[in-house]
Amino acid sequence: MDGSVLNIATGASALATAFCVVLAVRSVFRARALEAEEAERRKGSGDEAEPEEAAPAEGRWGALASLLRPKTTEEMSQLRLRLARAGLRSQEAIELFNVARAIALLVGLFLFFVMMVGLGPSALILGSLVLGLAFYGPTLWLRVRTNARQEALQRSLPATLDLLVTCMEAGLGLEQAVARVAEEIDFSDPEMSEELSVVIGEMRAGLTTASAFKKLSDRVTSDEVRNLTNVIIQSATLGAALGRTLREYASSARRKRELALEELAGKVTAGLTLPLTLCLLPSAVIAMLGPAVVIVINSLFE
Repeated sequence: MDGSVLNIATGASALATAFCVVLAVRSVFRARALEAEEAERRKGSGDEAEPEEAAPAEGRWGALASLLRPKTTEEMSQLRLRLARAGLRSQEAIELFNVARAIALLVGLFLFFVMMVGLGPSALILGSLVLGLAFYGPTLWLRVRTNARQEALQRSLPATLDLLVTCMEAGLGLEQAVARVAEEIDFSDPEMSEELSVVIGEMRAGLTTASAFKKLSDRVTSDEVRNLTNVIIQSATLGAALGRTLREYASSARRKRELALEELAGKVTAGLTLPLTLCLLPSAVIAMLGPAVVIVINSLFE
């Protein structure tokens, strides 16, 4: 019985390996075919001076990426936004994420099959958990990465706002102030520095201030960062004095942070009630009643 199970598992492993090799070879040949077609198109159009771009991610990853690729434009836009919120904004980020999901799913299917063959129906629950983890694992990883990045952006906002107000009061324009702040906080707050650098790049590429900061508000989930971008957008649209507006917003934001910290400090007492009751109350009862119990026991046995 053990030998037959081992043979089946070995055959399944070889089959999965062959399947992955076929997909990889197909992806390579498809990428080369697309590169050849692109070269012929450029040669025919006479556009020799244009630098070659990277091969399309769809052709590079081929069938693996197409397994779980979004089918509609709306789903593709939502996935691109989720990846941008996690700091993954390269051209191949979507396809790499889809490839990771496809590989995880194939590995999960293989492990599920091995468990079912090796352990029988008793491993159905464990195999289902492994398969579910393989399917939702990349999505959960993306969510964790997004939450960590958004928390880092929120933590870095006070220092960023103070530096921005200082630069604006020193006479710098908005674009120069944002660029200087992004340069200064590159080491201490790399996430905020990266986002501000993207904003500067979009503004220098021709986007208006409102459009660039609107995209920034879409890439973040922190309410404070979104409020800051809305303040900048409104000031740029209405033509208000941005330095004074930022100073007033910094004062109100600082007051809100103080109130939030006071609220958290007030919740500490309520949060300690249950641990103190469970940990200290039994010890206090034993300390108070222990001597009396000892005296009663001694008097009974004398």
